[in-house]
Amino acid sequence: MSTRSLTFLVLTFIAFINPSNAKQTQPFSGIPNIDHFLDKIFQWGGEAKSQILISGPLVLAGVLCFIAAAISSAGGIGGGGLFIPILSIVASLDLKIASSLSAFMVTEGQLQTLYATCASQVQN
Repeated sequence: MSTRSLTFLVLTFIAFINPSNAKQTQPFSGIPNIDHFLDKIFQWGGEAKSQILISGPLVLAGVLCFIAAAISSAGGIGGGGLFIPILSIVASLDLKIASSLSAFMVTEGQLQTLYATCASQVQN
């Protein structure tokens, strides 16, 4: 055994034996009950405000995204390169919101394609 390995083992042993000086300020009270958990969820939901309002350009962007999804699904690509410009230019959404919605739409489109493929295989 080399001296480096021995030194490493000794230092590791000392580090694990050294007692912690941390003080516990608030003891753990056990598992929180379900009522507390649900109250917190309802509080968070009440504070959330919708950032997207339904408008004419948003509906037009939805129609264009539907067409883009059909084309990209037929082509076998995700379509994110089409969704983000449509959402950011036509619907005037922020790029963060547009990319989040695009990722959701690509994922959902791929799940629907998978479902349709599996359903057609079962029928055959």
